[in-house]
Amino acid sequence: MIHRALLVLVVASGCKARAVEAPEPCPTWKADVSALLAERCAGCHGGASPAAGYDVTQYSTAIDRDSLAKLATVFADDTHRTLADALPVIARWSGECQVAYASFHAAGILDPQNTQDFHGRLVEAAGWRLGDCARCHGGDFSGGISTVACTSCHAGGPTACTTCHDLTEVTKLRGYYTRAQWRDVVVTMKEYGAAVDEKQVEILADYLTQHLGKK
Repeated sequence: MIHRALLVLVVASGCKARAVEAPEPCPTWKADVSALLAERCAGCHGGASPAAGYDVTQYSTAIDRDSLAKLATVFADDTHRTLADALPVIARWSGECQVAYASFHAAGILDPQNTQDFHGRLVEAAGWRLGDCARCHGGDFSGGISTVACTSCHAGGPTACTTCHDLTEVTKLRGYYTRAQWRDVVVTMKEYGAAVDEKQVEILADYLTQHLGKK
């Protein structure tokens, strides 16, 4: 009886199901913004001496927060007024879309200021399992099926020792560790993803013991 009464009320009120509109996809650096900036802005904001010190030709420099914060004002001045039609895309990308690099990963995957989604923090949280990254970026991290090479930023590749720390992190332990302890360090780094095979574990342990080991 109650169900029938509810049905009558729904019909009487003329309720109609409404389609939920999908949110508009965020513009990303790879798909939208890099090309837009290259076409409209890089003539001045590129090269060896970019105007105002703002280089829009690379993601790492284009996401400079101080420069992005001035967009609304800059696009209103006489120099940039003719470029104002580009402002909505760039403003949305740098605001609600959190300078998204590509649609596959979270927006802040390459943004060091993103405390949650920056790839370095994600890899650390995952226990440095770089094999997860290699599935798409290739075993040598030169791009793989993603066609995005990690070596464009990490010259020695993500598995190089100096990708995670500089050599002073090793040399500061001079005189403290025995060979067994140095070997444990090398094995741990190998488990974290360092490009070291079993034979090299022993070679590195010998080297570190000889030059940095406890006397």
